[in-house]
Amino acid sequence: MAAELLRFPDRTSATGKEIDAYLRKEVELSDEGVHQLFSRNRWEKAAEMRELLLGGTTLVVDRYAHSGVAFSAAKDVPGMDVEWCRAPDAGLPAPDALFLLQISPEAAATRGGFGEERYETSDFQKAVAEQFLSLRDDTWRVVEAARPIEAVHAEISELALAEVGRCQAGGVPLRDLW
Repeated sequence: MAAELLRFPDRTSATGKEIDAYLRKEVELSDEGVHQLFSRNRWEKAAEMRELLLGGTTLVVDRYAHSGVAFSAAKDVPGMDVEWCRAPDAGLPAPDALFLLQISPEAAATRGGFGEERYETSDFQKAVAEQFLSLRDDTWRVVEAARPIEAVHAEISELALAEVGRCQAGGVPLRDLW
């Protein structure tokens, strides 16, 4: 079984470098503009993702479109509701399953590097968690992430392998987001 890991933002592209500077608080951008940048970063990989998926490669994607919606909607900016936040990603390849690693902001803050980037504050992380839960549908698997890494890994591995098996067995069609 072929598999590939993708991470968003992809900080290697020109768009990703701009996002990286924003996240590290080196530049200021409007909330609407940065949301569009994150979406553009995902669209930069869309054709490659489709090609890999159609060729039978399993993609493991760290922080995809749902993350963009949750983070932007959590800002509570007038005009940036969930539907507005979803719109730029409509048509991207849809995931077959999502794994939400649930952890309290307090527990996350004890892990290395928390607070170094723009969105890493406890209050904002609580708002993001609420948005994630409001987006949840039957494709989501919620995993308690405040456990030892070995336990989290074992649970995700079991769930992911079951999902890969389901897709391989049933010829699950490639779908588009929203």
